[in-house]
Parts: sequence; structure tokens; C-alpha cells
Amino acid sequence: MRRLSSRGRSEAALAISVIALVMALGGIGYAAATIGTSDIENGAVTARKLHRDAVRTNKLKDEAVTGAKVKESTLGRVPSARRARRLSAPEPYREIGTPGEPPFKNGAQNFGEPFSTAAFFIDHEGVVHLKGTVRATTFTVIFTLPPRYRPNQQLFIPTQATSVSSAVYVYQNGDVQVRGGSGATNNYALDSITFRAG
Repeated sequence: MRRLSSRGRSEAALAISVIALVMALGGIGYAAATIGTSDIENGAVTARKLHRDAVRTNKLKDEAVTGAKVKESTLGRVPSARRARRLSAPEPYREIGTPGEPPFKNGAQNFGEPFSTAAFFIDHEGVVHLKGTVRATTFTVIFTLPPRYRPNQQLFIPTQATSVSSAVYVYQNGDVQVRGGSGATNNYALDSITFRAG
């Protein structure tokens, strides 16, 4: 009789243990299914409580992280920005007819105030820029560009000469020639003429 009583108590204890385990597991599942974002107190989940790599890119909502939330000092520099920091200012204009620069040829000269003077420079991309208004005889070379500033093909560039359509030719040897106009001597605009050297 004692054996039967002891066995009954053991079975009852086992049954109670199984029921308790099922209820505990069910409670965890219930809690996981019913606790939402609104149930978590602000600041309760800190960085130390997150598993490493728990939050990945594919788990973030689009546009969830804005510029205001990013610490700029943690960002690397964009490659083009690194290059931009190394760039120096382009060389200044090289004025035609001044000491150390190409001289005017065939009687050409600056038109005078208030118009810009004839000059040139090359930028970091290898593009040559001209400027100025020049008084010159048509079909003459007005100056010659140094070797570094010359095109590798002959250039025909439309321009204005004393309010009449004309042209500037730039040759591979650096000669800059003016053509056209209403008379023998005209005023030629070089402003905004650009071309790639080389």
C-alpha cells in the first residue's frame, strides 16, 4: 500500500512539473507575441544590451537614419573630396605683352579700357582659357602661345570683330590668328574661348 501511495505521489509531482513547464513556455511565447514597441520604456534598450551585428542594414526602415543622427567624425572622406583638398588654385592669367610673357605680333594691341586685356591660362584639367579684346589687322597672327598651351589640332573659333561675325584660328604651333571683319583693322573678342591643350 505504501508503494502504491508513493508511486501516486511521484506521478502527481511529475504531472504538476509538466504542466508548470508548459505554462512557462507558453507564457514566454505569449509575452514575445504581445510585447510591442509601445510597451518598451524609452531608454530601456541601450547599446550594451544589443547583440553585436543584431541591427543590420536590411532591418532598418528606409530613411530611418537621417544626417542629424550620424556622427560626421566617424565618416570617411569621399575620394573626390580628398583630391579636392590637394588641389591648389589655378595659375593666374598670363598677360600678353607683359615682361616674361608672349609679345603681341603684327601691330596687335589691347583695345583698352574698359575692356579686358588679352591673356591666357591653363586649368587643372588641361583646358586653356583666353580673354581680352584686341585691336588687330585682319588675317594676321596676334600672338603665339607657349608649347604647353597649344592644341593638337587646328581650331576654328567664331567670334565678333567690330560688331561683325569673324573668327579666331588657333594652330598647333601656338599661333593665334584673327580673320574677318568689316575693315583692315578690327576689334576682336577673345573672351570665353576655351580649348583642351595637347
